[in-house]
Amino acid sequence: MNRPTLAVGLGVLVSAGTAFAATTGSEFELQPATTAEPAAASPDSAEPVQMTAEVRQMIADEVEAAVSRSGSWSATRGFGIMTDDEGNEMRIGARVDLDANFIGNDTTAGTDDTIGFRRSRIMLEGMAYGTVGYRAVVDFNGPSGGTEFADLYMTLDNFLVGSLKAGQFFEPFGLEANTYSENISQQERSLSTQLVAPGRGTGLMVHDFVEDSNFGWAVGLFSAEGNNTINLGGLTGLEVDAITGTVSGGSTGIGDQNIEGNWAVTARATWAPMMSEDGSEVLHLGASFSTRGTDNVLIDATGIGGNADITADDDTRFGVEAAYVAGPMSFQAEYMQTAWGLDDAGTEFDTDLTGLYVQGAYMITGETRSYSRGTFGGVTPNSDWNGFGGGGSGALEASVRWSTTELDVEGASSDFDVIDVGLNWYMNQNTRFMAGVSLIDTDGDDSEALNFRWQLIV
Repeated sequence: MNRPTLAVGLGVLVSAGTAFAATTGSEFELQPATTAEPAAASPDSAEPVQMTAEVRQMIADEVEAAVSRSGSWSATRGFGIMTDDEGNEMRIGARVDLDANFIGNDTTAGTDDTIGFRRSRIMLEGMAYGTVGYRAVVDFNGPSGGTEFADLYMTLDNFLVGSLKAGQFFEPFGLEANTYSENISQQERSLSTQLVAPGRGTGLMVHDFVEDSNFGWAVGLFSAEGNNTINLGGLTGLEVDAITGTVSGGSTGIGDQNIEGNWAVTARATWAPMMSEDGSEVLHLGASFSTRGTDNVLIDATGIGGNADITADDDTRFGVEAAYVAGPMSFQAEYMQTAWGLDDAGTEFDTDLTGLYVQGAYMITGETRSYSRGTFGGVTPNSDWNGFGGGGSGALEASVRWSTTELDVEGASSDFDVIDVGLNWYMNQNTRFMAGVSLIDTDGDDSEALNFRWQLIV
């Protein structure tokens, strides 16, 4: 039953009861049909029954109670339904990111100006029988260019130690990687995060968070199968023209994931030694580690005199992170590294890929970035923008991030630096418009990009 039907039905019922009580001279109380006396109302003498404020409030309370039992709408959690005992609930949502990117270097392949959907997703999540949680997110613009799952997992609270999570989700590695992309201050995660952090994987994870000490930990076993190839073919000597590809999991969540020879053990610990009750001041510290099987790790190193598909003998990654929030200001930084032992046709050599980024953001309109359990959340404007002339301003955020990625092969290295400057307008807590400039400096070439995004989450 929808809200208008329910409200009208209750209104008719209560109005009828009020009229009945008025004609019998009693307080408002519906009597059983077997004891109620018929009302001898005269059409000529009866006066119209007025709905009092108490009756209106009672109707509103009944409507609210009925809707909370059957279905409701939340600005941040989509549309939800819940059973009477609150043991089963389900929420439905969606997300759309529309991007426009204008590249200042048209001499390099793959750097044309573009406009299109970066993400178009639908989401289903909830709880079954009060114990088992679930989340399924389908992306119609997946990294592989087609429809695939982003998140697809189940959870079990009160496990032997902490909580259990099983399926496809972000491996516990890094602050920026484990903050949902709708809550980061730049349009994309830093290059170092994209190349070093494992991203989403398929597996099992046990995790817990101690509220009293603001300490959290997570450790999981994952399949490392997926797109684990990094392409260094754009190298000239050791001058980086391009570092492309990914060393992340790259799982699509569809089909079996091979774990034999492609396993990964990934862990992360976070601690907030300083956190005010209202969240306006937070100091965050964290560290991550991952060791991974190498059957599916291939390095395309033709640019350094190697072969196209060099196998790795080992794959070890670690990272440290820090963040500080002081009212409208927030700062965060991460250092991370991937170390490979490579074997090119019997010739062994070590290769390290390290990344560092430092970011600062300021809420011009005075809001505070939300923080919870080792990750950043969204921004809730002090006043929502209600259209031109409709009042409200939304929230305005300025951010800047510097990131550097260094490739080191047997002591010879090359850098890849990016400066991102962005301005974000949060029309409300679910909609924002982003504009940014990226300045890219490589050993081989420089380029600039002007980026725009309109993001909607319901």
